[in-house]
Amino acid sequence: MARSFWDKVSPLYDLNENLFNGDVYENMIYEACSHISSDMEVLEIGGGTGAISLAAADIAKLVVCTDLSTDMLKRAFVKSKRAGLNNVRFKTCSAEQLPFRDDRFDCVIAANVLHLLEDPSQAIAEAMRVLKPGGKLLLPNFATDQGEVTTRVLIKLYKAVGFSPKRTFTAESYEEFLKSCGLEDIKTRIIYGNIPLCFAVTEKPKEG
Repeated sequence: MARSFWDKVSPLYDLNENLFNGDVYENMIYEACSHISSDMEVLEIGGGTGAISLAAADIAKLVVCTDLSTDMLKRAFVKSKRAGLNNVRFKTCSAEQLPFRDDRFDCVIAANVLHLLEDPSQAIAEAMRVLKPGGKLLLPNFATDQGEVTTRVLIKLYKAVGFSPKRTFTAESYEEFLKSCGLEDIKTRIIYGNIPLCFAVTEKPKEG
């Protein structure tokens, strides 16, 4: 999805998260942080206004928050300073072309981003490339086809203001999609709410 759309909606992004799907976001952040420890260097791909990155920074050694939208990251930066966090870095970049060396991070997170991309398999390949062997890859993503009437109504409202996902999932189809991208040993659980979310976790195989 074009950077201009996310720049445009960035002022209302946090309000939307809390107002329409707050419980899901809160549980997603809690689940993500449960996989992070104090010795980790963490990358978030498509970090938006930084909800997960800033929560992770309370635990991790270092967090790098990336997004295609500079306006989103500016808001994340302001929030990090208000919270007194000095271990968060911000970088504008594409999910499909990460400017980091191989085997760089202990944990990589791509939350609610794969359904927006033209080439999500390339984004997964990039995430695995920069992940250390044995590191965790966290891929929570909306399962918009899992929901009922409320979900369908909210998605119609989002599309009316320009939201244009490239694909939709149930929890089952999302796991199959991840397998088709070459991932193995995927663990998933559904976080239910107005827009349900499938939280997927896997690890990069250790060398040897």
